[in-house]
Amino acid sequence: MIDRIDLQEYAHLRAVCKDIHTQAVRIATDQELHTAARELGVLRAEKVLALDSEEEMSVLVDYLLYEVRRGDAPVVRHFLRQSPLAGRAGAVSTAMLQAYTSFFRVEDVRDDRLLIHDVLKGDQPPVVLVDIGLTRTGAPGLFLFLRLLPLPTYCIASGASFAFSESGHGRLIRSYLRKAYTWEEHEASRRRYRYFFQASRQSGLPVEYA
Repeated sequence: MIDRIDLQEYAHLRAVCKDIHTQAVRIATDQELHTAARELGVLRAEKVLALDSEEEMSVLVDYLLYEVRRGDAPVVRHFLRQSPLAGRAGAVSTAMLQAYTSFFRVEDVRDDRLLIHDVLKGDQPPVVLVDIGLTRTGAPGLFLFLRLLPLPTYCIASGASFAFSESGHGRLIRSYLRKAYTWEEHEASRRRYRYFFQASRQSGLPVEYA
């Protein structure tokens, strides 16, 4: 594990990430937004959003940008094609293009980072996640579903995340694997996200991220 995190650098990268997301949302169409809301189950009659909390708006934005496709690519990729970035912003945009979701177990928590293990890909080595909010609320044994943005020396989360207790994770995973077995490859990412989002509404834990 890396010995030291430059928290000023981390704060800058988080700010860049949020800024890119804000700009990318602006190119999304109403139809793409409604598609995201409908697939997440938060779109009601007359195109009214039915969100249980402010945090679910972050979930909607995350799903819209990374899971809703415009032609051959997600919305965020289209934005990055139109607006190439350089320097540290370029590093974040590259991480966005490599972003992926999975279900992780927290193995260790330090002052400014978590060591997490991918439960769905058990043969992968643990990765370092830097997230100040999660270090305040996370603990070894906690399970997290989130989207990782891999930077050169550590990962950050895209924003939204769902937390689950250790006691219920076995049932959650067994149910997931039964469903995932029937999914086509091209739809797996979207359906995985929706599965854990709905599970978090039923049995998720409060989570803080920053």
